[in-house]
Amino acid sequence: MIANLHMHSRYSDGSLWPEALAAAAAASPQGLELAALTDHDDLHGSGEFAAACAALGLACLPACEIDVSVPEIGYRSELLAYFPQGRYAATGALLAAVLEARTARISGLAARAAALFGRPELGFEGLAARKVQGRDPKPDPELFSFSMVDLFRYLQAEGAVEASFGYKDFLRAYVDTGKIAGSKMAKPSLESIVAAVSAD
Repeated sequence: MIANLHMHSRYSDGSLWPEALAAAAAASPQGLELAALTDHDDLHGSGEFAAACAALGLACLPACEIDVSVPEIGYRSELLAYFPQGRYAATGALLAAVLEARTARISGLAARAAALFGRPELGFEGLAARKVQGRDPKPDPELFSFSMVDLFRYLQAEGAVEASFGYKDFLRAYVDTGKIAGSKMAKPSLESIVAAVSAD
């Protein structure tokens, strides 16, 4: 079976809405037979993705990529979780707090960027409006997993960050130097993730 089990939509740091991503997967030259939408810490696009895949005759698995921290071994990265039975209530409940923390963090970083660039009109509201662009009705920003990538794209679109900058340039120039910085977001423990995913 030919599958792609790691894709992101605009609900996290991808560039396509779930149904457009499903259409691209179904039309792929590789002849995909199975796909999974694995947005960062977010399952809100799963229903849209599943419906679009079903309409296109493409099998899909509900899934997500969960940020995790294992301090005992110094591990801070992600785990992929798949839900072949189509249930993910416990994982969704765990991720609700993560999405809230992501939103609070990016809101603070947007405010710091507005102060740094002397652009008081910049802020989370503009960033969120850009994130849901092209969607009608507009989804609630609480459904999205905001990241530093979103902040970069927003600041670049608003002309605050140089158009020639790539994402790594942005990180080096503004984040690594502390010009736009905030506290690190707490990630769920490995134990809490395993418990939630196992319950589902």
